Amino acid sequence: MNKKVIRILVLMLSIILMVSGCSEKYDAKDGNRYPIKRFKGSFTVDPNNVKAIAGFADYVFVGYVNRLTKTIYRNPVNIETKDDGTSTIADPYTVYEVTVVKNIKGNLIQNQEIPILKEGGITQDKKEVQLYEDDILPLEEKYYIFVGYAQSDGSILISGPNSNVELKDFAVDPSAKKSLINNKLSDDGQILKMQKAVEAQIPRDRKRFKSKYESK
Repeated sequence: MNKKVIRILVLMLSIILMVSGCSEKYDAKDGNRYPIKRFKGSFTVDPNNVKAIAGFADYVFVGYVNRLTKTIYRNPVNIETKDDGTSTIADPYTVYEVTVVKNIKGNLIQNQEIPILKEGGITQDKKEVQLYEDDILPLEEKYYIFVGYAQSDGSILISGPNSNVELKDFAVDPSAKKSLINNKLSDDGQILKMQKAVEAQIPRDRKRFKSKYESK
């Protein structure tokens, strides 16, 4: 079975598994609101098992989202339309500029902006937002615990449920003194829980890459 056929079958399966989020809306930075269409994913590890996620990931870190920069589209597939024409659809990936303020696993550059790629985002036709079930898109000017995967090109991918968890009680201005931010980081319950998960992580053997944003 060739790669083109496999990709079409995967696409068809994704469409079959899609669940429309009629009541959910995503507020975009341009003021538009988009319905969220969710789909089930098949993951190598249980996204609800924090120790398994920590073991599978290359990086676990606390980051501040400075801005959403763009949405890119990958894995294009041509499909037939109702009028016997064709249309190209592709998977959305949202690009953010993030400042790493604390490394929990791995050693990424801190205190300067680096790009991360989040699987999911506004579809190419600008009609809706595509996301996995139980997943969210990061919001600007908020802190998150990110679970990242180094890609072959050195970029960092954030993908799936619980790959970015908002620190809801961490209300610190990013321009505050580093000592204040570090004190807050050391006292945050969500961060402490993730640190313990990393310490007790369930290792998973797989091919791994190194991000070009690692600290030298």
